[in-house]
This record gives sequence, C-alpha cells and structure tokens, in this order.
Amino acid sequence: MPVDPEKLTPENFRAALEGVSLTHADLSLLVAHYEAPRHTITPRDMARRAGFSSGAGANGAYGTLAKKLGNVLGKSPGDWVYLLATFPSGGVGGQEEETAWQMRPALVRALEEAGMVVAPSSGSASKRNPPWSRDELILALDVYMSQRPRIPGKRASRLRNYRAYLRPLGAQLMGGRLGIRVAST
Repeated sequence: MPVDPEKLTPENFRAALEGVSLTHADLSLLVAHYEAPRHTITPRDMARRAGFSSGAGANGAYGTLAKKLGNVLGKSPGDWVYLLATFPSGGVGGQEEETAWQMRPALVRALEEAGMVVAPSSGSASKRNPPWSRDELILALDVYMSQRPRIPGKRASRLRNYRAYLRPLGAQLMGGRLGIRVAST
C-alpha cells in the first residue's frame, strides 16, 4: 500500500534500521548522505563518497536499501528512494543537470539517535568532526557487524577497547599525533 513518507517518524526509521541487516555498503551510503551539506547529495557524489564506481551503482544500491527498510516498515511509496529522501528542485547548488536527494529529517534524527552518525554541535561548522578515515570506518563497521542485529551505542565496550588499544599505539608509532575520536563522537 502506498504511504506518505512525510508521516514517518524518527522512531519508525529507527525501528526499520534495527530490523534489517545493514551491509557495509548500506552504512556507507547512509553516512555519505548524512554528511553531505544540508544532507543533500547527488548519486554521483554519493558514489564517490561511499566507494561506488558510478552514480548509477550508488542509485541502485540506495534504492535497494530503501526497499529493505520499506519492507520492514510495511510501506511501499512506489519510488523507493522517496522513502529516504526528497528531491529538491534546483538540484545541488542550483544546478539541475543531476538529480539530488535531500535526506528526510526523520531519518536524519533516527541516525543520530541510533548513534550511527555524529550530530554536529550547535556551534559553528568548524567544530564538526572531520570525515571518518577508512581505518576508522573499518573498525566501526567491525563493531557494528559483531553486534548485529543490534546497533551498538556510542559507548559500546568494544569501541572503548579499540580506543584503549590505539592510543598507546599512536603514541609509539606517530609520536602521539594519532587522533582518536572520543566516546561522544
């Protein structure tokens, strides 16, 4: 049955995220979309940020993710990506040559509440954490995959263990310059 995605709440999205097995690619797509300016991204930019070879590949994978979440929600909006995003007129930066997706606010909030992304502080954008490195993503995904189907919280013991292990290693190998995210990020 078609549904109005505008009526979905953060709680709906969080339940759907917890009710599916998310792959590394799924998580990469969600993080890339979330981290884009104003949570708005083109398929081509999503492909670049999430490690896909083309915008068409990212588009297809995002549609598959949307369908997976839609099936858990029992919803069928017709165009599956429309479940996760709106299509702002004017594209990105007023350039209409490529479709742009703007993540639904309820999904933004669900990702933040689930600890899957780090919400920017109320301060300036310059205080925002830098994008995650490849190594950080590998370690975080290892924690996520080891605790499936539950989504680990920001303070998961395995994350604390990684930090405890990596800090002295960074001090030894990098002269203390290895930046390790704190528990709140």
